Amino acid sequence: MRGMKKRIVFILIVLAGFAVRMWHIDTESLWHDEGWSIRAIEGPFTTPDDNTPFVYYLTGHVLWQAGTGDSALAYRYTSVLIGTLTVALTLLLACRWFGFAVAVGAGVLVAVNPLLWDYAQEVRAYVAVPALAVLMLYGAGRLLRFTHTPQYGRGMPRPYTTWVILWTLEVVALYTHNLAVPLVVWLNVALGIVWLWRRDWQAMLIWAGTQTALIVAYVPWLLTQ
Repeated sequence: MRGMKKRIVFILIVLAGFAVRMWHIDTESLWHDEGWSIRAIEGPFTTPDDNTPFVYYLTGHVLWQAGTGDSALAYRYTSVLIGTLTVALTLLLACRWFGFAVAVGAGVLVAVNPLLWDYAQEVRAYVAVPALAVLMLYGAGRLLRFTHTPQYGRGMPRPYTTWVILWTLEVVALYTHNLAVPLVVWLNVALGIVWLWRRDWQAMLIWAGTQTALIVAYVPWLLTQ
């Protein structure tokens, strides 16, 4: 019964975050930068936004093709969904790491944060960066917990799935918005410090290989800039 009550509280917080992001979403008309985003949504590969990668626009394009329409609300709905997802991800991560009470506080703060609220009401890719940051934080925590277990390196299978998932998140982040570059740098610095402190040379070597592959995967976008 206690678990059901927690789920209900979490659902209510997520719904509140959704409601806040939908409130007066179409009051203001579309502005200049949103026009560039709409152009990219209608053709994410044929008419992309020259300064922002394509993943966010591709997501909006899928919804647009599904028939959401051409209104301001329709174009901004992608951001609303991503912003609401950020609330849910924050709740899940905070609950896993710190417990129910902290999760509720964190979820409420993310749900009503004015900056996140504002980004979730614009047709701009900024809204996806916090969600990706939470996902990368979860992946990094999972990887660090695994590599810190006593069995690691002594016959226990290595977490290749976790490495691949975290690498994929990095690629998706880099191809979503240029602000993901500082996120990737933060991730490398944080993991590097921990593994250096632990003298986990094996993990550092594997990570160096994945980041080399990441640079190779990011080069096609860099060449367009």
